[in-house]
Formats: sequence, structure tokens, C-alpha cells
Amino acid sequence: MAWEKNPPDRDVRESCSIYPREVAANYAVNIRHSVVGSLSFIATLACAGRPALGQGNASQRSVSFDLSTPVAPTTPPPAALSAGDSAPGLFVAQWLRGRPLSDFAPGSVSVIVFWASWCDASASAIPTLNSVQKQFAEQRLRVVAISSRDSEGESLARMKNRINSSTVPVEFSVAFDEARRTAHAWLDAAEQEYIPTAFIVDRAGKIAWIGSPLWPPGEFQEAVGAVVSGTLDAVGRERLRERWANFVTRVQSLENEAQQAQISGQVDAAARAFDQLVTLNARNAPMYALRKFSMLLTSNREDEAYDYARVAIAGPLRDDATTLNELAWSILDEDGLLKRDFKLALTAARRAEELTHGEDAAVLDTIARAYQCLGDLNQAIAFQSRAVELAPDDSQRTEYAEKLAEYRKSRGLEDR
Repeated sequence: MAWEKNPPDRDVRESCSIYPREVAANYAVNIRHSVVGSLSFIATLACAGRPALGQGNASQRSVSFDLSTPVAPTTPPPAALSAGDSAPGLFVAQWLRGRPLSDFAPGSVSVIVFWASWCDASASAIPTLNSVQKQFAEQRLRVVAISSRDSEGESLARMKNRINSSTVPVEFSVAFDEARRTAHAWLDAAEQEYIPTAFIVDRAGKIAWIGSPLWPPGEFQEAVGAVVSGTLDAVGRERLRERWANFVTRVQSLENEAQQAQISGQVDAAARAFDQLVTLNARNAPMYALRKFSMLLTSNREDEAYDYARVAIAGPLRDDATTLNELAWSILDEDGLLKRDFKLALTAARRAEELTHGEDAAVLDTIARAYQCLGDLNQAIAFQSRAVELAPDDSQRTEYAEKLAEYRKSRGLEDR
């Protein structure tokens, strides 16, 4: 999910670099009714930037360090921080949600997460953080997410707006670090270059684990459970690291296998690899399912693609509005298809509409196109009119309005 209700028009990233350097691991896919980009085992895991990044596509712009920010070079270098060290303090200007956390009380477990309002990855982490907070609340666990002022607009007001407008309610504590003292003592000290980054503090006030709450999918939750139960010592950390390193290696191997098979035209082999990835890597299952569908669709195997799509819409794609919309648009707009299943496209788009509560302009635009293809111009006009109303910017509003005019003209000609 994203902070804003227009997933088909945003770059998909699930962690955000916070330093002024190029990030090779950053995988950004601009998905405007099309599927592009190569496979990557960290797909949807990176947003590029620095401590001072704000709104916009960070992966496509150069980044410079603003010496006027609170993170001036005169800031003393922090003491190195790693697992096993005592947790630093929290220097919070204001608590936006939940009870303040003044210190790490003996016997309690704390999850300190660094995020930002401009980072889609931070929004993606909300369900996971909610789940951990709810699951372990009775074991005296607290989740606290902290953001900091930066040179490109991060502010107390912006974070308030983001959490208040989130489509998934925030059920943990949220704080704002005005002078970035907390981020300096934690993120900088631990040399963490991405957000969201989570630090798990054990019952003795020591850092037990540092990593992403999103990738590899499941490692963070397992680490929290082990810290709560008191079993995550140095040996346990190494076992956890090794286990998830093996998982990442397996995912990467299958992704390479799928990509190479697809490049060489071995469609069946690529399809088998995609199926294994859907099962193995649940977090990115919608992406793999969509890639398999697109491959079949563009390999003159439309019937097979549509049969697979019907299964995927009820399975790995069921709760992912973006991929559902992409699938629908592919059926409607992909060049060179011999067959187009317009009813299937409408089914996928209407499910995306349900997930986005009818508030996503791009999804409504897709539904309108499906109805037009099915010959129902009244429905096409109704949905396109709504898309025009909800268009997030002037450019898209103009595009949608032009389509609306076409549908109305077609209906006028039909009525003659």
C-alpha cells in the first residue's frame, strides 16, 4: 500500500536510502498501466535518498547534502552501534500517536523504527508493525516509529497528515525527532543506509537485532518473537542471519532462472520458476504472478494466460490493487493480441476498485475502458467521469477528460 491512493502512478519502493550516494540495490518501477523492469530479489525494496529527502522520485534525481539542515557536518560523530550494545536514548520533540516512551524499562521489549512520510516503504511496513504490536502487547512490547525534520519538507505537520490519511490505521506510537538527534544516535551510529530500519531492544535494554521490517519477509517477525521469548543471543542471531541469507539466495536464484528462461524463449521453464517464486516469496507473489501472466499473454498463449489470470485473481493477486489494475490494462491495451477477454479485464479492475474503495482514478479509468470495449458506453461514461473528478494532477485530468469526450461522442453517434 502507499500513503496516497494512486498506486498505479507511483514508483514502487519498499525501503528508502538515506545517504547522498547512488544505491545500486534501489529497484524502482514506474507502473502507469504497464509492466516494466527486470526481476530483482529486492524488487520493491528500495527508495533512494538521504536524511534530507522529501516527496518525489528519489531514484531519478541527483542528491546533494544541504548544510543548512540539522544534520550539519559539525554534528559530533556518534559512537558505533551494533547488536549487543546498550540502546541509546530517544530525543523526541513531540509524540504524534500513542503513549510516549521515556526509557527502556527493565523487562520490556521495544521496537524502534525509523521512517519518513515521503517513503512508500514506510507505509508498506504499517501492517507488519501493527501486527507485531498487537501480537506481543501483553508481553510488554512497544513499537515506536520515529521521523526527523529534513531539508526537503519532512515536518511534524506532514507526518501528522500522512498517518491521519493512511488507508491502514496506525496502531503503534509515532514520534517526531525535530533536531534529528535520535536518528543520529541510532541510524548514523549503526551505519544504516535505508529506511524503514528497525532496532529491537531486549528486556535488558540492549540492541538485540537491526534490520528491515520488510525484507526478507518474515525475518523481522521471527526476530521479534525470539527477543520476546529471550532466545535471541549472539548464536541465535547468527542462525537467523544464515537462515534468511539462504532464503534470499534461493529467491535470487529462481529470479535469475525465470529471467534467463524468459529471455531465451523457454516459456514453460520460466512459468515453473515463477510458480515456485509465488510460493516461496509471498511478499512479492503478486509481482511474480503478473510477470507470468504477461509472459504468457505476449507469447501467443492468450488462452493459457487468461486461465492463469482467473486463478491468480482469486489467489496471489486478490489483495493487490496495483497488479490487478495492471493485469486488466494489459488485456485491454497490449499490442498484437489475437484474443482479448474483456470480461476478465473488468473482473480484475472491479476487484481493484473494491480494494481502493472506488477512490483511485487510474483504476476507474481502466474500468471505463473495459466497459467501452464491452459496448456499455453508459457505464464507461459514468466511470470515466469519476476518474476525471479524482485525477491527482492536471495532466491526468486532461488525459481522462479526453477519453470521456470520446466515449460521449461514441454514444452520441450510436444514438443517431
